[in-house]
Amino acid sequence: MSAPHPEVSGPTDSARLFWSRRRGKMLVLAIVVMAAIAALRLPSAFGILARAGFYGDVPKIFHDLVPRWFAGLPVYAYSYLAVHPPATYALMWPVFGPLDADTARAVWIALSIAAIGALVLISVRESLADSADERLFAALMPVCMYAMFFTVRSGQLGVLLLPLLVGALTILKRHAPSWKRDAAAAMLLLIALVKPTVAAPFIWIALFLPGGLRPVLLASFGYAALTMIALGFQPQDPATLFREWQGRTEDLAATGGSANLHRSMTRFALESWLLPVSLILLASLGWWTHRNRKADLWLLIGVAAIFARFWTYHRQYDDVLLLLPAIALFRLTKHAQAGDGADVKSGVLLALIVATWLLPINLLTTRRFHFLVVAPIMLLWIATAIFLAWQARARERLRNSTGVPEFRAAV
Repeated sequence: MSAPHPEVSGPTDSARLFWSRRRGKMLVLAIVVMAAIAALRLPSAFGILARAGFYGDVPKIFHDLVPRWFAGLPVYAYSYLAVHPPATYALMWPVFGPLDADTARAVWIALSIAAIGALVLISVRESLADSADERLFAALMPVCMYAMFFTVRSGQLGVLLLPLLVGALTILKRHAPSWKRDAAAAMLLLIALVKPTVAAPFIWIALFLPGGLRPVLLASFGYAALTMIALGFQPQDPATLFREWQGRTEDLAATGGSANLHRSMTRFALESWLLPVSLILLASLGWWTHRNRKADLWLLIGVAAIFARFWTYHRQYDDVLLLLPAIALFRLTKHAQAGDGADVKSGVLLALIVATWLLPINLLTTRRFHFLVVAPIMLLWIATAIFLAWQARARERLRNSTGVPEFRAAV
């Protein structure tokens, strides 16, 4: 997606020349395939969600658990699917507390549609696409993902969280500190913490952005307040509740999920180390984020998203997180530094990631092919995280030595 290069002196220049000559046809082909996949998958996914006919249906689960929680009935001892911390039930109450099941499902579907629309806008805006075909390619990225199909059909939270997290971080990055800015960002972060296993890694980015301490503190105080409110509706003491919650989460992590740290540790009988190892890794991400806090925001977001996917219990619907590093790669194809070949490398990684999104659903869910498909995809994610982390460091060194600014903000 870079401009043509007039000289051919190496592999990267050859790749640029190849792309400049075939760019139009390749983009059109990609757009047609992505659009066809999206047209087949999304209506089917929403149809399944509307019929409440899929195992693990999130609206059904929360419409069962949230009223129980606030009626003072057992939750963690009641359902093995009750793996959410107390504050999650408080955050979910406005939808699943006062509304009947059908109305709550309709609201959830409407929120999912709005979130997908927001992700399309984010993808187009933040990718820095500057032509009609590039914008269309960027717009199709969120809707063609196999993870979007998995997320929508079961009503999972990922599609709702990504716009909240991106919105909070871009507000903090692109606006001067003020109470208005900080309150808006804190509210978005607080709502995103409805699923801490996705949101927590991104809190480091917010914390280390200029003036980020206050909004993170506001979100933390809000989360603590919601936790205390939720605990007040349960007859058990908080220590017992938290032990039950931790037990449920560890049980689920040990028996379910794919391509994540918890499942891997369980296979080596290391269940007792799940919590300390998770905390150490999260702290390590915090150290890395602080060290690279002046890098382009989307490089930090891309690394945090891949970390979040591997860090703890997740299933294939949480592969929707890979949209964020894909946007970071798209930006790199548009703004590579001369001579480093980052535009070509990021373009290749982006093409491979998008290609994995278009794989047939049956290939991803059939146990016989699972390892053959998942293992290469995991290696691709790891390579992408390493590449983005390396770019963050390399561009920070370049900025320090030459004063070259980071990527321009999307307009």
